[in-house]
Amino acid sequence: MTMLPPSPASPTFRAHDGLTTTDRIVGNGILLRLGVWFGLSAAVLGGCGEDETQGGDVGVTDTAASDSSGNNPGGVPDITDDSANVLDGADLADTEEELENWGIPTNPNEGEFGWPCEDNSVCYSGFCVESQVGKICTDACIEECPPSWACSQVTNTGGDTTYICKPHYLHLCNPCETHTDCSDSAVLSNALCIDYGAIGKFCGGDCSGNFPCPAGYDCMEVESPTGPPAKQCVKKNATCPCTPAAVAKNLVTTCNATNEFGVCYGKRWCTPDGLTDCDASVPAVEICDTKDNNCNGKIDDMTVAEICDIKNEHGVCKGEVDCVGGIANCLGPSAAPEICDGLDNDCDGNADEDFGDADGDKKADCLDEDDDNDGILDAADNCPLHANPTQEDFDGDGKGDACDGDDDNDGVVDESDCNPNDGKVYPGAQELCDGLDNNCNGIADDGLCYDGNPCTNDVCDPANGCVYAPFAGPCDDGSACTTGDKCVEGACKGDQKNCSDGNPCTSDLCGVSQGCYNVNADGTPCEDGNQCTVNDSCQNAVCKSGPLAACNDGNECTKDSCNPAQGCIHDAAGLNGSPCDDDDACSIESKCSGGQCSKTKSYDCGPYAKQQGCFLATCVDGGFLGAVCFCI
Repeated sequence: MTMLPPSPASPTFRAHDGLTTTDRIVGNGILLRLGVWFGLSAAVLGGCGEDETQGGDVGVTDTAASDSSGNNPGGVPDITDDSANVLDGADLADTEEELENWGIPTNPNEGEFGWPCEDNSVCYSGFCVESQVGKICTDACIEECPPSWACSQVTNTGGDTTYICKPHYLHLCNPCETHTDCSDSAVLSNALCIDYGAIGKFCGGDCSGNFPCPAGYDCMEVESPTGPPAKQCVKKNATCPCTPAAVAKNLVTTCNATNEFGVCYGKRWCTPDGLTDCDASVPAVEICDTKDNNCNGKIDDMTVAEICDIKNEHGVCKGEVDCVGGIANCLGPSAAPEICDGLDNDCDGNADEDFGDADGDKKADCLDEDDDNDGILDAADNCPLHANPTQEDFDGDGKGDACDGDDDNDGVVDESDCNPNDGKVYPGAQELCDGLDNNCNGIADDGLCYDGNPCTNDVCDPANGCVYAPFAGPCDDGSACTTGDKCVEGACKGDQKNCSDGNPCTSDLCGVSQGCYNVNADGTPCEDGNQCTVNDSCQNAVCKSGPLAACNDGNECTKDSCNPAQGCIHDAAGLNGSPCDDDDACSIESKCSGGQCSKTKSYDCGPYAKQQGCFLATCVDGGFLGAVCFCI
């Protein structure tokens, strides 16, 4: 016997609140759909089984009605397209786009195809099946089903058979470990568990027959060790989503972390927040710690010598780690006091450094009779530690210029003296009006005639005294709030900086020392660009949307909505023909027309007129008495 879906009844009668029974059913349906598609209510997810195709307690045994090849190749296929490398991480597929990709209606009516269910009793077709979002009602079929769905034969516990629509790509893009994780014997999908390397394995979907891949997937050939290449649907340019059903089943895939040190294996699994990161350890260079740091299955198998320090009071010498039972011992020489022997006794990288080497000949002065290597033996050299072959002595103090720290005898060593050959020039000297930089600050005669004005050239003329000559050109007025500072008629002036950052939710300020800065203007009214919100305000330098605008005009014959660009819309024609209540007891039927509730059928006072023997009777609204007929 073939079972066909029953036709849903939709009785309509007037209720006291103006809603029909159909209105009430649709209203509740909307609330339930929102809970399922966008919130995934715990009640529906809790009803999801592992692979109970029929749902509830009817007890259906499935046999395939399409794609009867029966192939389920084993082994690990290789994918030959770089687009697979984008499969890393995941988001819950709770958008309308993903529902449409799976062939699931985004706004089903109660009990019809796509309506969430826990058992067969709530479905008009009598069948509640597993889908990518959990259990939903399906339809009976003869030949065709929605895209990505297959017409499949089922047998119930009474022995009757029928055909119903079931998802062809039930496990597509699910995390997996073996091919059996991706198979669905009910429609013989021949889905393979495809290995994408480090990020894990994900289910493909057989696209070799008449089932095109859903939007966002490519039909690609993957290698299979047990047969010819298989055609499988593969996610492109996006991450594989964790479907609600995958989250409910906590599906898992293997993964690995790979670098120059080796490969460590771990797992990833579906959660309400998406696919977790791989929990594999990061391979590291093997060290002596009784751990397999590089994940090669061996402990403390160090192939590169680990350098270690041997310390004592004389210094630090380098040695190599000798690992025994996870305990590292450092083998090598120990530091000793430095002696004049040409060796680095204290392991600091220098030999005989404590004994000097005045001449880069790599021979300690304690062993060298000509320490500065200038051809004059130390005993007769006026500068034994610095080469001074001509024995120059500028100031005649008996100390050679090469080793005399103060050649001009001004009390300042040559290294700190800007002119070591002039006793009038040295750091700290009193500045004189002589055209020289006496105090070595880089400016001759500075401070003698300084007037504090950056727009004058202050000159000390020994013959004429101080001269203050104004000049035109760039300057600095000392304020970070001006720009383009320049000298004008002996004064430094600049233009005020524009500190606006273009953000209405910040206050634009400027400090003389710090320049422009912006402060959050929290609580300031702003406009978020959405005409469907009111009382928008600034929070953390961002214009946050306020509550939604109340667009209900109180008229049951206008269709109220809101457009972000226009604001509230009251469509007078949107509910034309809809039943309404014109508050007239004499109305038997009234409908909306042009935004007004108009009477379309009045109470018939003809029988009353005939009974009263009058020519004509009319109906008036008698308030609490209801409709009242009067002869006229």
